[in-house]
Amino acid sequence: MVPIETGPYHAAAFGLSDLGTKGGLATDSHARVLDTGGNPIDGLYAAGNTMAAVSGTAYPGGGNPIGASMLFSHLAAKHMAQRPR
Repeated sequence: MVPIETGPYHAAAFGLSDLGTKGGLATDSHARVLDTGGNPIDGLYAAGNTMAAVSGTAYPGGGNPIGASMLFSHLAAKHMAQRPR
């Protein structure tokens, strides 16, 4: 382990659940949060139960939120890595 001496720093809290929600933040295919006009908010991402369900108003079964969490977290990380610093 070595100290991390330069920013920027980012933090995220993670919890695992197989229960989904039917509300949440609208996102695009990069997991960027959209404003009320449908435009991405720069630097703001959402995944899992903080984002609107990918299945809409249907609930296909237990585990669906886990898959969406993994996929949209991956998409967000890929998009963040491609952003200019």
